[in-house]
Amino acid sequence: MKRVETASAPRPWAWPVVLCVGTLFAGIVGGGLAALWVPVTERQTLNALLASFFRSMAAGQRSPHDGWVFIHSLGSLEHVAFVVWLAGLWPWGPVAVLFSIFGQGFALGFGLGFLFVQNGWEGLAFGMLTTLPSAVFSLPLLTAAGGLSLWRSFGLVAAWRHGYPPRLPGRVYLGAGIALAGALILPAAISAYLLPVLVRSTAGWFGL
Repeated sequence: MKRVETASAPRPWAWPVVLCVGTLFAGIVGGGLAALWVPVTERQTLNALLASFFRSMAAGQRSPHDGWVFIHSLGSLEHVAFVVWLAGLWPWGPVAVLFSIFGQGFALGFGLGFLFVQNGWEGLAFGMLTTLPSAVFSLPLLTAAGGLSLWRSFGLVAAWRHGYPPRLPGRVYLGAGIALAGALILPAAISAYLLPVLVRSTAGWFGL
């Protein structure tokens, strides 16, 4: 029997994921650079607001409450996920996918860059403490979803042009979207319930 070589078989779904990862990192870099251009007065005002917010969190007097933070965080993540998923239903969807992924990276990069510019390495460490625990779950999920959406969206062009069936049946793609929506509960819960614990336990390190 002839041996089938699979180790070097092409993986057509890999390049959309790589494209999304590159877009995410471009957004992080862009956000970090954009933080350099914030005027000093506005930077000081924003830094004071953030310091007040985290001091109240460290003291256990945070407002809004954890439940509201969870709902807000989950709603924000689900909104981005829905846009990314919906883009996979249209041949021009890649623009929305890449824009959404870039926006997520830009927000993270801007936050970290702002804290570094304003407070140096201590600010960067605090920013990583408060953002990475949830981002380490949400960003890979959204990036993988973006790759799947790109792969399906570009496949629609070939399907309509040559009469091929879609690369991913609608029911399977719907199931992937539902699974993504459920998985995003974890990073939202981390932002709402784990973050206050981390801030309170490390408040002395950062002078809060």
